[in-house]
Amino acid sequence: MELEIEAHGFDWSKWAVSDEGRFSRCKPEWLTCHDATKRWPYPDKSFDLVTALDLYEHIYFENLPFVIDEMFRVARKWIFLEIATVDGIKEKGYLLKKGEPIPIAEDGRTWAGHVTVQTESFWIEQFNREDWLVRRDLVNWFFSLLAPLTIPNWLLNTVLVMERIE
Repeated sequence: MELEIEAHGFDWSKWAVSDEGRFSRCKPEWLTCHDATKRWPYPDKSFDLVTALDLYEHIYFENLPFVIDEMFRVARKWIFLEIATVDGIKEKGYLLKKGEPIPIAEDGRTWAGHVTVQTESFWIEQFNREDWLVRRDLVNWFFSLLAPLTIPNWLLNTVLVMERIE
């Protein structure tokens, strides 16, 4: 089914935006290789929906404010986020600084390049903006659409839907 959605995005990985790594129905001109810690290559409020899946846990804490501000800058109405998190009880999480050795033996997530692994409440605090509302009802609706075998993987992470309130 063709939905005729035109999507634009970027990834730090050259492979992810290449013919080999890119989703087959995604046109090459829709993607670019870009570092999220640099100004995003889009005008203010250029997207109805900004989606960031498995991005923020790869951003060093010192870069988070800039990257988050850029996301809000380019979003017109909606933001959909999925972030690897910890419960804060059994797993405490961590914040690695640039240049720190990655403690691969201590946590299995570090092998995937996760440098900021925190609780859902930590992330909600980072994304708190006066003119944006967290829409838990839409997160619940999203989960109702997932196949039962898919849901456990998504539930291991934090999923947030945010709406700009005018």
